[in-house]
Amino acid sequence: MYNKIDDLKDKFGLYVAIIIVAIVLSFILYLLPITGVGNKEVIKIYYADNISEAHRKIMDEFNRVNKGKIEVVAVDLPFTKFNTNERKEILARALRSKSSVIDVFAVDHIWVARFSRWAEPLDSYFSKDELDKVIPEALKTCYYEGVLYGMPIYFDIGLLYYRKDLVKKFENLLSFDEDRNPIVTWDDIFEIKEKYFRDRPVYVFHGNDYEGLVCNLVEIYGGLGYSTEKLDKFNFRDSDIVNTFHFIKELLDSGVSPRKVVEFDEIESWQYALTNDIPFFRGWPSFQVMTEIPGVDQSKIDNLGRTYVVFKKGAKPSPVIGGWNLMVSRYSPNKAAAVKFVKFVQQETSQWILRKEGEFLPVLKALYYKKEYTDLDPDLRFFGKYFKYGVQRPVHIEYTKISDIIASNLNLMLKNKISVDESILKIDEQLKKIIRKDKEVLK
Repeated sequence: MYNKIDDLKDKFGLYVAIIIVAIVLSFILYLLPITGVGNKEVIKIYYADNISEAHRKIMDEFNRVNKGKIEVVAVDLPFTKFNTNERKEILARALRSKSSVIDVFAVDHIWVARFSRWAEPLDSYFSKDELDKVIPEALKTCYYEGVLYGMPIYFDIGLLYYRKDLVKKFENLLSFDEDRNPIVTWDDIFEIKEKYFRDRPVYVFHGNDYEGLVCNLVEIYGGLGYSTEKLDKFNFRDSDIVNTFHFIKELLDSGVSPRKVVEFDEIESWQYALTNDIPFFRGWPSFQVMTEIPGVDQSKIDNLGRTYVVFKKGAKPSPVIGGWNLMVSRYSPNKAAAVKFVKFVQQETSQWILRKEGEFLPVLKALYYKKEYTDLDPDLRFFGKYFKYGVQRPVHIEYTKISDIIASNLNLMLKNKISVDESILKIDEQLKKIIRKDKEVLK
């Protein structure tokens, strides 16, 4: 019932979508009679997220267990229709109005500081035992200024996907780890391009003007052997960052990556790589949404493998840590019921549904070491070891503005609208307006 937003891609369309969501939810909340069982009113909790089939199964189970008491209603913001930046804008505009039409909402973990002003502090709702069950790397992203404002729903970490059928042609060029996961370096990528794919690209990443491009920048920067801690200083005149910008540009200039990447978010980059038989593409663990994209042959998806992100020989992979956290709106009239749903999502059974049905990475420690899970899903062992390579994007109270500036100018550079030097200069000048020199970057 009114759980999907029309595919409105332009900026004006987004505003319309926000208004539609608000009107529809307000109508449901305030104008329709609340369904009752006997004399008891059913509390409705409105949950905004990318509602995959795995999410929906968890919601259905919660509604079954709490029938007659609480019902969770989906407000679907699918990745296939809205990229991360667009979702951020929709949520911010809805919450800024102090409306009670959304009770629980999902945020990219890097947005927690920004959304804390609209979120209910959760410290009093969760015990130490409940918190100790969560992966520390995921849990620490839920705090801002020492206050717990969210709880993680799933973890993310950058991956390199490869077509097993295509890689067979040149697997003699690659090294493999003890579990037969290929280890792909940038030297390998350029050699494969020269010897086997002169007529088409070999590697696709998401290079549109949005947060995904910043993730790729951080990942490539670290993978070239540069210290990601230096990124916390936001000094874009540093020679390591300048070299990384030149390297990313070379990926397009050399034909290793298609120039179309400047238009791609995650979904579009995956679709392009699969439909054009490109052997490597950068992605996230939750790639199951590709099955929903028209024109993608399922047999190609079945032929996919995953491994470490690309890195320079002599360095190490530096996959970006990501993930999504659930927050409870401070304007929700049903906070206790909303928290109950958040806790339900974090149960082992729910986390296993997210993993089994949607390929999402669970946030509970138990699923990475209990044989009942790892025997059924050996990939969990890989991720349990892979996390040690993970790097975080710079943390700052104004991160979303900073990210927008970096993505915009890097995208313009990739489009050849400005040079590398101009891109660096513009970023440096614009960041200085946001970050005072004497302001400590939050850790």
